[in-house]
Amino acid sequence: MGKNILMKGLTQNNGTWAYVRSIPQQLRGHPTFKGKKNYRRQLISSAATEEQLFNAWKQAHADYEQYISSLKQLNLPIIERNELIKKAELYLRVNKLKAGMLADDESVMMDNTPMFRHAVTSMIEEAGVFEELFDHGSAESYHALANPYYSEQELPANLQIQKQAWKLLTEPAKKYQAQCLFSDCWTSYQSKKGLDLSKREDKRIKACFDKFITLSGDQVLTQEALNDALHKYVDVRELARENNILKGLTAKPSPSSITRELNTLLAIFRVGIKKNRLGITIERPDIKLDHQPTQRHTFTAEEQQLLIDRISDSSRNDYQPYKELMLLLMIQTGTHITELLRLERTKVKLDHEIPHIILDGGVLPRFCGHFKEA
Repeated sequence: MGKNILMKGLTQNNGTWAYVRSIPQQLRGHPTFKGKKNYRRQLISSAATEEQLFNAWKQAHADYEQYISSLKQLNLPIIERNELIKKAELYLRVNKLKAGMLADDESVMMDNTPMFRHAVTSMIEEAGVFEELFDHGSAESYHALANPYYSEQELPANLQIQKQAWKLLTEPAKKYQAQCLFSDCWTSYQSKKGLDLSKREDKRIKACFDKFITLSGDQVLTQEALNDALHKYVDVRELARENNILKGLTAKPSPSSITRELNTLLAIFRVGIKKNRLGITIERPDIKLDHQPTQRHTFTAEEQQLLIDRISDSSRNDYQPYKELMLLLMIQTGTHITELLRLERTKVKLDHEIPHIILDGGVLPRFCGHFKEA
């Protein structure tokens, strides 16, 4: 393929094309990458045409470049700032201090008077809480540190923390609050739900969130930013569906799939909003309904018998007893796959006068009592 030479990051392995790029060194510590050196995205089968491959690569390349650009411009300073603030807050707590104690900030405590602040300053001086920082900057007093001689980049790490702690201590508490990012919501959600990314379902949830971050960028969590990003996500997913229809391909993603993805994202963000006590109201985007009825294939009696013969053939390499059991139940009782996945042993009543299975999943349980005789 002539164009392949110009397609940066294009690789081929095991019959598929993939887009692989090295993650910039300064971004590998970002929560999205977790120290990974490479970004990888599966593209398309090797059997695809050159035009299909180029279109898939073009989209993947644009997504990657836009996302990396967004992280470089916005996220790293915020992430580094948040980490520094957290360490500074811990430094204050260890020394029995609070943000805003030396500021004229009544939101910290009601008796934050000049006399109180003088007493706190005296305690700090006696304990030498910031002595190392002031010695380093050759400051004559604590108040002279308002305009320090050294920037954070020139200070050792421990003094950067002390300097940030001094800012927290001497200025209104709200001024230096850590900013919550979109990615912080995932961290909170994963922790609360106890998700295990080695499990398929949990991995699917993470993939949905990663797709959202790729489209929106890892922004600061505000009401405007979140609602704009959610609407953009739905628009992009619906556009992908419309493009597939125009190309004569399967109409994917379906409205129900987009709804499921949106519900997943809303659940993640609600956890983050609640944990960080943010006054954010989420505007749920509208999703276009599918006006074209879905045509589903109905298996004939002959096809059902052929399927039973195949799944019961223990000589086949892909034979699995649980597959045989599940498909037999589906064929003989009309059970849905989702109902089988939720089926509990206590709901199988084979010793009943009329053997039956209680299936959950709808508004009300339903009963299946048709069994093939042994």
